[in-house]
Amino acid sequence: PSSSSPAVFPSHALLKSKGGAVEQSKYAALIMEALGTGLLTTTVGLLGKSDLSAGANGLAVAAVLLPLIYAGARVSGANYNPMVSFALVLLGKMTPSQGMSYVIAQVLGAVGGGFLTKALISPASVMDPAFDLTPASGLPDVLFSFALVLTILQTAVSRAQSRNSFFGLAISSVVAVGAALGASMNPGVSVGLFSAAGHTKGLLARLALPLLAAVPATLLFRATDIDETYAIKKGMLPMVSADFVRNRGPYLMELVGAFLLTSTVGLALATKSLPAPVAAGLCLTFLAFGSGYVSGAHVNPAVSLGVYLRSAGKFGKRKLGGYMVMQAA
Repeated sequence: PSSSSPAVFPSHALLKSKGGAVEQSKYAALIMEALGTGLLTTTVGLLGKSDLSAGANGLAVAAVLLPLIYAGARVSGANYNPMVSFALVLLGKMTPSQGMSYVIAQVLGAVGGGFLTKALISPASVMDPAFDLTPASGLPDVLFSFALVLTILQTAVSRAQSRNSFFGLAISSVVAVGAALGASMNPGVSVGLFSAAGHTKGLLARLALPLLAAVPATLLFRATDIDETYAIKKGMLPMVSADFVRNRGPYLMELVGAFLLTSTVGLALATKSLPAPVAAGLCLTFLAFGSGYVSGAHVNPAVSLGVYLRSAGKFGKRKLGGYMVMQAA
């Protein structure tokens, strides 16, 4: 990632020669998006019928996604997800037409991946991504779709964290814990698997929940990232003042971070899909890498107290109290 968002078609990749110079094919990004989403769909489809536990499935999906992110980041931005492209359009990092081209490529790749999964599974009829929407089943999709979009924006789009090397690890950590706890987080993958299965039972929920969760995640990013206050392309979201971001952003981030951590541990304990310490560790990983530059990612009154005792001059009583209130809330 760089100061330009991953939505921008990069200037180097899938290179071709022209008059002695080397330049990228204009279709390179779309090809990368189709291939990456297709491979991700096949992985999810095959793991869905494996004998692995839910926790192992989540870690396996993340293990495949991790190299795909680093391989495609400089080619297409490694969106591999219509939800991510949608969020970038909302922020103005992508034009609507560019976002639509990404989504079409992702869906085509996912459908191909879905039918490849069907061909590899014997008998093919056992692949069934049917989903019954209930508050309990829908909560993980909303929660971790929100976390995924926020983490991507904070680690791969924010200028404050440009040129870091941990963006792939942070994003994969969200996917690992989210997939283990029952979240799909990817409308493209859902379309691919449902198309191959030949029915649409639960597809609407799998499409709507991640897209709806992307909106507040994008709003939170704009409200807590100082560089967004100077964005030239405003996108479809209201702008936030620099004063609000500096004075309220860290407290808002502590509130959301503590909520995500508590919810993740609670879901792990309730579903027993993933050991609670592992779930907490994965959650803290993406929170630290993602929101650390905003608030320090304390998400724990004990941590805030330790920081205060260590550097009271920079982290005063008022801030300590504010952080603790937000974390408890």
